[in-house]
Amino acid sequence: PSARYFDFFPVDASIPNASRYGTVPVWGLATVLVSRHEGIAVGERLYGYFPLASHVVVVPSKKVADSFFYVDRPQLPADRKVYNQVFRSRHDPFHSPAHESHMLLLRPLFFTSYLLADKLLDEKIYNAKTVLITSASSKTSLCLAFLLKRAGVPTIGITSPSSLAWLAKTGAYPELLPYDALKSPAPAPAKMGNVVLADVAGNEAVVADVERWVGSRFVKGLSVGMSHWESRRDHMAEKMEVFFAPSQTVKKQSEIGTAALARAMGKAFADTLESADAWVELERVEGADATLRVWRDLVKGKADPRKGFILSL
Repeated sequence: PSARYFDFFPVDASIPNASRYGTVPVWGLATVLVSRHEGIAVGERLYGYFPLASHVVVVPSKKVADSFFYVDRPQLPADRKVYNQVFRSRHDPFHSPAHESHMLLLRPLFFTSYLLADKLLDEKIYNAKTVLITSASSKTSLCLAFLLKRAGVPTIGITSPSSLAWLAKTGAYPELLPYDALKSPAPAPAKMGNVVLADVAGNEAVVADVERWVGSRFVKGLSVGMSHWESRRDHMAEKMEVFFAPSQTVKKQSEIGTAALARAMGKAFADTLESADAWVELERVEGADATLRVWRDLVKGKADPRKGFILSL
C-alpha cells in the first residue's frame, strides 16, 4: 500500500495535467504570518508536516492545546494521524533551542529510528544475534545504530566504500562492511549468528545479496518505508516486513500511554542531539533555485552523506 504522501497537500485540479504532479511534503518549522484563530498569535513558530513551499494555509481542528493541535485530513487513513499533528514550539517538548538546526534535521528521522529500534527490542530482535543495517551513512541508519548500541544490540553497518572511514569515526557501528562484501562467495562469518536486516536502503538487489550471503541464518527483514515486498511470491516475501512508524506509535501508545512514550522518546532524542555535532555537518540553503539543486542531488544520490541540509524558501 502507498503511504499516500502526495495526498497531504493535493495539487490544484485546475492545473493542466495535475495528476502528473505532486506537492512534496517535508517536516519543518514555520512562522505564523497571519492568524484568524484567537489562540494562535502572529509570530508564533510551528513544527509540523508542511509542503515544500514558501507559504501554506493551516486550518487547526477544533481543539488547540498549549503544545500542539491537529489538522483534519479525513481523506487519509487513521494511522496517518501523527502526520497531522502540528507542534507549537514555545511548549513543544521535543523542541531544542540550543540544537535547533540538528533538531529540525533529525527529528522525523530519529523518531522513525526510535520506533524501529523499539520494535526490534519488543520482538527481542527475533531471537537473532546481529542486526545488519543498510545505507549505514544515512541519518536514519545512524540514529538506529546509536539506539541499538545503547541497548547492547550488535550491529553491522553496510555502506559504500567511500563512507567506511568517516563512519568508523562516528562510533555508531561496532563493525562496517562495504556492499561488495555481500557478494562474497564465502558465507557470512559464523560469529554473526542469526541475522535481522534493517533495510533502510530500500534496494531489493541488496536484500537479495544479504539473503544469499547469510543463508538460513537470515530470520527477518524490516524495510523502512518500502511497499514493494507484498508483490513478491517467493520465500523472501514471508521474511520481509514493511515497517511503518505510525503503526508502531499507535501500538506503543496503547501499551504504555502517550505521555510515557513521549517522555522516553524525548529523553533519547535529547541524548542524540547532544552528540549530533560529531557526525552531522549542517549546511543551510536559501531560496527556491538552491533548494532545487539540493533536491536534484539527493534524488541522483550525489549528496554528501556527511551533510545535513536545512532548506528555507
